[in-house]
Amino acid sequence: MPILTATSGDVLLKPGLYDAEITAVDEREDGSGRRYLVWVFTVTAGPKSVTVRRPTSMAFGPKSVARGFVEAALGRKLQAGETVDTETLIGLPVKVVIGRGARPDGSETNRIETVLPADGDADDEVF
Repeated sequence: MPILTATSGDVLLKPGLYDAEITAVDEREDGSGRRYLVWVFTVTAGPKSVTVRRPTSMAFGPKSVARGFVEAALGRKLQAGETVDTETLIGLPVKVVIGRGARPDGSETNRIETVLPADGDADDEVF
């Protein structure tokens, strides 16, 4: 018979700027058939690594969240008409600004507020 061990759940990070790596970009569909992306980051916090996810829409206009994530990962602005295969983003380093979010049950969770280029910091002009 299997033996199960309860884990502590999410490791809550202090809000702030962290080094991270994009580890997955998954396409999903909600109950009404709308597609969206789930970005998965491995965040380095001292000796620990924490997985943090952030959903975004499929929108890819100049002010969209997904486009901001891609431009941060590539370290440059995209040109009009340029296409990006999300598979090419896997393994790219970025910096993430972590805040706190609330789950429906009221418990706290890590929330990615912003993604920045790996070689920048929160006080630098990004592009």
